[in-house]
Amino acid sequence: MIPSLGFPTLPPTYQDFVFNINFKQKNGGTLNFYGISGVSYIGNKAIRDTSKWLNDNDNYDYKSFYSTTVAGLKHNYNFKNKSTTIRTVLSYNYYLNKIVEDTLDYIYRSTNVFNRIIQFRTPVFSQRITSRPNFRHLFRYGYILSFPNYLTVGSFLNNSSKWQEIFNNKGTTMIIQSYYSHQIRPNDKLTLNYGLHFTYMLLNKRYSIDPRLGFSYQINELQSINLGCGIHSRTEKINVYLQKVYYNGLYDTFNKSLDFQKSLHVVLGHTIRLPYSFNLKSEIYYQKLFSVPIGVDSSSIISLLNDYRLEEKLINRGYGTNCGIELTLEKRYSNLFYFLLTSSVYNSTFETLKRKVYNTQFNRNYVFNLLGGKDFNLGKSERNILGFNTRLMIMGGSRPSTNDLDLSKSNGIET
Repeated sequence: MIPSLGFPTLPPTYQDFVFNINFKQKNGGTLNFYGISGVSYIGNKAIRDTSKWLNDNDNYDYKSFYSTTVAGLKHNYNFKNKSTTIRTVLSYNYYLNKIVEDTLDYIYRSTNVFNRIIQFRTPVFSQRITSRPNFRHLFRYGYILSFPNYLTVGSFLNNSSKWQEIFNNKGTTMIIQSYYSHQIRPNDKLTLNYGLHFTYMLLNKRYSIDPRLGFSYQINELQSINLGCGIHSRTEKINVYLQKVYYNGLYDTFNKSLDFQKSLHVVLGHTIRLPYSFNLKSEIYYQKLFSVPIGVDSSSIISLLNDYRLEEKLINRGYGTNCGIELTLEKRYSNLFYFLLTSSVYNSTFETLKRKVYNTQFNRNYVFNLLGGKDFNLGKSERNILGFNTRLMIMGGSRPSTNDLDLSKSNGIET
């Protein structure tokens, strides 16, 4: 509904649908049928004025279409001992992304330069067992089996004005995850958590075992602190492994053997319960990323923390850092009114093979969010409700790359 207001970036257009249905069973279990489906479109219009071409995308027409669907059945069952429950989930995930890019020359002729289709159909089966033998101990263990069925098709117009294939793959793979965690409460104020998470990817036979540890301490009835740390591994999108890249005179899927991207997370938080249903939460966080895929060439500035289109061979020798502080003021829903105010000041950087540090394109440095709403009872019996809700976001600017006009002219390039 929002017009472009003269800006080149097209406003996002989207629709979504959400449902959640619960059924109680006679044996004490519950069956939950849930789903969310959405489609969206966003793009960029090329500027029809060469004197205003300052950024990389000023002469690009860019169109991107997304479609996402997640639907599943979740079953919870309580055993007769009432201290053990098992949750079983069978779900289906669908993802589709289509991208088309055209470029304008200096007399505004349009040429198609890039096309890409990425599609995933992923059945997922998981089970989790939760056991609380007594007030002091809580155990959780489970597994997740994913079966991504993928279709990746893409090509671009190279410097020789010939179409070059970047991937053309169709198949099915498997991702296995399992985990274990134990919560201990030595006393009424202290809670400890520790656990392990295992991930294995059949596509390239890579695996990772990640430890996690955390605790929370209830200072008094109104205040608590928490500290958490752990290693988190992440698989890349399948199209990253299957994309063809040029290296040493060959054009092949050199990135298929990439290892998982990993990060060390450390979070320290403090929560205060205030009168009139208010909560104030402060959090300091630090994330050190390592084993990040980056360009194998020492002069490359390509990093998977910053780029989405990758045309180089990658190795897991990159680093990155995310750190910041976040403050949240929450008014819980009461008296037909609620709001949530979140402020975050942060820094996000990545390192190349030469250990040069750059800002990521997501490093906006600050974000402020305000979400709130007010309900009104209507009708004679006041059983009808009219609600007004709003959301406001203020954030730092994006970090586009700009052309060096003087350097371009010195190299004989007209701009």
